Amino acid sequence: MHPTLENVRLRERFLTRDHAARLALDAGGMAPTKSDYFTHSEDFPKTFRVGECKVIDPGKVTQLEIVLFWKDDTRSEQKEMLAIAKYENNDWLIDSVGPKP
Repeated sequence: MHPTLENVRLRERFLTRDHAARLALDAGGMAPTKSDYFTHSEDFPKTFRVGECKVIDPGKVTQLEIVLFWKDDTRSEQKEMLAIAKYENNDWLIDSVGPKP
């Protein structure tokens, strides 16, 4: 889950061409880190659920809410993220992921 060139390449088939290039550039130029790009966390969540999905531009861009959960005997926390998907090469691919505003 760490942002390395190898991990970006493993996920390329799920990413738009532009997004894969941005992630590869970031991973190639950054010092090793424990933070995961997709969850924006060093403390990986225990589970997730998919929330609201909105069509921004029919057939081109879709916004998908993802809720991440951390829960154990002493902690119960959730964080909302947004993934933007674009229709590219006859498939829906992730173009960005970030915290929900």
